[in-house]
Amino acid sequence: MDMRKNKEKIIIAAAIVIIALLAYFGFYKCPFRLITGIPCPGCGMTRAFRALFRGDIEAAFYYHPMWPLVVLALILMGLYYLKLIKPSGKMINIAGLIAALALLICYIVRLATHTLFVI
Repeated sequence: MDMRKNKEKIIIAAAIVIIALLAYFGFYKCPFRLITGIPCPGCGMTRAFRALFRGDIEAAFYYHPMWPLVVLALILMGLYYLKLIKPSGKMINIAGLIAALALLICYIVRLATHTLFVI
């Protein structure tokens, strides 16, 4: 059973890497936006990280102001998987709720101000 879980984790990680690379090089389009015509809460995140990798922090915030939240989440997940931190289930739930609310508020503000529609 443990080997199956490891295999699933490897497949999920590989899928995430492939999607990230496709998005980075412009081959991936947001399925939410393709279906609804409305940008999703994460729209602009790839452009934000591309700007960040170029060293243009101002543009990164312009494309998606929540990119630091993703960086923080990735760091915390890495520390968790390396067993350097061990947060309680309650703490994980609270952090997830706060992150989701922050992303939702940001999304609503960007929709209301039309700053989400940058290409």
